[in-house]
Amino acid sequence: PRARSAVSSALEQARTLSVLEAREVVPLGVALAELEGELRSVLAGFGVTSELASTNDGSVHAVSGVEHHTLGRLLVEAVTNALKHGRPTRIDCSVTVTRATIELVVESDGAGLGSERGELSTGSGMRLAALRLQKLGGRLESGPGEHQTWRLCASFSASLGLRRDSQVVRASSAA
Repeated sequence: PRARSAVSSALEQARTLSVLEAREVVPLGVALAELEGELRSVLAGFGVTSELASTNDGSVHAVSGVEHHTLGRLLVEAVTNALKHGRPTRIDCSVTVTRATIELVVESDGAGLGSERGELSTGSGMRLAALRLQKLGGRLESGPGEHQTWRLCASFSASLGLRRDSQVVRASSAA
């Protein structure tokens, strides 16, 4: 049953990615609003406070469908791990988007998996996230943060070809 569920999940992710690749760009404001919605959805009923902050260097008006999907999957995996392994009362998330990189930081006041050893979790979700990032030229780091928090940082190269304003307008009007 577990293997069948994993295969079904992988197939669903592949279908989602193919749809997202066809969706050339997602306006940055829409992508961030959807991330906020995913964060609220994952945290519903847990009594955990959270905040999603974003920083944009001003040169970026959209992200690719794949970048958008990757951010969402990473956010859900990181927050789920924090809830599952750390018993947090607060989870803060930030997204930084520049012309060159996209970075997601999730910081929890819970203990975090592997925190005693200061290493990245080797659960299947984190391994898949690391592989997903590696394919995008990125990295995943996890470990103790400041003030007895657990911090996960994921970053990957941005698709520079999808930053022209004309493509954003075309994608917005096609939606």
